[in-house]
Amino acid sequence: MWVLTPQTWEDLLVQHGLRMEAVTTIDSPKPDNHVSYRLYAAQHLQRVSNPGGHAGPVPLNDDRAVDRKPTAVPGEATPWPR
Repeated sequence: MWVLTPQTWEDLLVQHGLRMEAVTTIDSPKPDNHVSYRLYAAQHLQRVSNPGGHAGPVPLNDDRAVDRKPTAVPGEATPWPR
């Protein structure tokens, strides 16, 4: 099993317009249970008003940024299910 480091999480959050506020470690109260979780608290970066009135950029990997219908050959399945 692999786990991302807090710095990697912070880098990912920053790439998506968020700022990491805190990382809380949550361990099991039972001594024989070695499970441990990390709770990451993040907040949107404050946006500066845009005099042009345009919305900010959409992340490149956001599915909502795709404004097209799937294309398929008649008789075949669509490229991705919806």
